[in-house]
Amino acid sequence: AVARRAGDALWTRRSKLGLMGTTIDVDSGRWIDTHSGIGAGIDSYYEYLLKGGLLLGDEELAARFEASYEAVQAHTKHGEFNIEVSMQQGKAALPSHRASALQAFWPGLQVAYGDLAAGKASHLAFLGLWRKHQSLPELFDTASQRIVHFARDAPLRPEFVESTFHLYEATGDPHYLDVGREQ
Repeated sequence: AVARRAGDALWTRRSKLGLMGTTIDVDSGRWIDTHSGIGAGIDSYYEYLLKGGLLLGDEELAARFEASYEAVQAHTKHGEFNIEVSMQQGKAALPSHRASALQAFWPGLQVAYGDLAAGKASHLAFLGLWRKHQSLPELFDTASQRIVHFARDAPLRPEFVESTFHLYEATGDPHYLDVGREQ
């Protein structure tokens, strides 16, 4: 019940574009960080919505994911990647052109949602980064095509491997087994 109330409180605080910020003051209910995207600070939110909807048969969570997915794809997709935008202004206010290793969960979530074509396209973008750098950089600037200087480390993260697995399971395409071997 507490988790549900927290989820409801977040939902009512989304922007007119349907986007969420990444950090909220739990006492005041005001957004501290109004950047929106699919990376750090918000990635699990989308996973909980979709997976909660699917696993619990919760139509409200599923509908919230669908609305959030449409908002994210409409307002954060910039070229091959989803990048950080203003939750109030979307792509009209880009705080950065960064893609992160944490975002590599998105192709797998897209597959679970049933948007296989988008999942394949998102995965392909991350695969390009993987092949160029032999791992996913923590932060990559899509405008300059460079790794962000303070994020050169590449800790092992399961997001890309998980997405690769989900794409293989959904398609049976041996290409994804080959990609898994590369990782």
